Amino acid sequence: MIKKLSTQIVLGIAGCSIVLAIVIGVISMIKSTAIISNEVYGKLQNIAFSKGNEFSIETSKIENTVDQVSEMMNTSLPLK
Repeated sequence: MIKKLSTQIVLGIAGCSIVLAIVIGVISMIKSTAIISNEVYGKLQNIAFSKGNEFSIETSKIENTVDQVSEMMNTSLPLK
């Protein structure tokens, strides 16, 4: 009877430990997934903003170049 009782106690403690470990593991996975998702979303927004600024700068450079060429053409060629 003592061996059975001690076995039941050990199995009960082991069972509780396993359930507790599973619960803690699931909670930590859910929390870490949420944190990682927020970080990734923020970094993707920063990358998109940065690329948008680069595109805006490049188009401004091209626009300025076209304006300068147009101005040079207007001043150098007589238009009737």
